[in-house]
Amino acid sequence: MQTDKKGRAVIFAAAPGGEYSFFTPLEGDYIICADRGYTYARKLGIVPDYLLGDFDSIEEPLPEGIPIETFPAEKDEKDLQLAISHALSKGYREIYVLGAIGGRVDHFLGNIGLIRWTKDRGGILSMEDADTYICPVFGEAVFQKRPNRYFSVLPFYGDAVISVTGTKYTATRAKIAAGDTLGISNEITEDAAKVCCESVTKP
Repeated sequence: MQTDKKGRAVIFAAAPGGEYSFFTPLEGDYIICADRGYTYARKLGIVPDYLLGDFDSIEEPLPEGIPIETFPAEKDEKDLQLAISHALSKGYREIYVLGAIGGRVDHFLGNIGLIRWTKDRGGILSMEDADTYICPVFGEAVFQKRPNRYFSVLPFYGDAVISVTGTKYTATRAKIAAGDTLGISNEITEDAAKVCCESVTKP
């Protein structure tokens, strides 16, 4: 069995847009490019450690000197799911994705579903683009204030009991039902917001 590794796997996925100049690799990052994600990494001058996909949306020649895994265009999993599976197989539990937000709604909803799929396999998946950051909260989490960004808390696994501090609208052991929009469009008013998820009642 693959031993869990410290550090994180960073996946460049293929959602339209691809403006990730805000991203700075950390020492020890394991960089995976899923299909057109290679184009976005290349624009940043980043050489991936691994490249995979069906390559139906990539225009430039594939690079040499790095491992490349090719899949058929007609397959059960999306390229991003294959990339997450690869990261988990290498022992990475923290997985950070660029290029998973936006584009076709069905693809985006599928990518959101991969947060739970990853958790069920022992990993923690977060995703970010130029103006949106999405991550799961299990237990407690702290979020630093960023300019011109809203802050939302949504139940994903089922009904949740949460507490929120450091925001315009705070909550103490508030129950939010799955599908409720109560937690949408808050604002961080202090240096950071703290979210505590005390319990989840699965449907």
